[in-house]
Amino acid sequence: MPPTYQKLIDSHIANFRSFKNFDKIIDEKTVQCKCGNTVRLDQEETELREPLPCVGLFGDLYTSYATSTLTFFGGAERPEVVEKRLFPEKFPQDTPFCRKKLNKDWIQEFNTALQATATWKVD
Repeated sequence: MPPTYQKLIDSHIANFRSFKNFDKIIDEKTVQCKCGNTVRLDQEETELREPLPCVGLFGDLYTSYATSTLTFFGGAERPEVVEKRLFPEKFPQDTPFCRKKLNKDWIQEFNTALQATATWKVD
């Protein structure tokens, strides 16, 4: 009987090795994934009805990274281009970009223009 059991395990191992998350066979009806989860082979497969968020994308590390960044929006035109377009008299073509030259109202107008042209925004 042991050689038959060994052949059964060998065929199972060969079959399960094709799966990238397979780790090892615990017994005839149980296998273990690389993540540590055990899967019973004698039970019906259950389908999840609700989609689960990606842990890597919506985990605590992502949240802390997104909330600690200084940028709240991006993917828009460079700030120098927007500022020279909004305030051509203040910043001619040969004058370098500097936010310190703007008063509070102009800074608010500048930030609104940057947000309006942004392709992404941190909520």
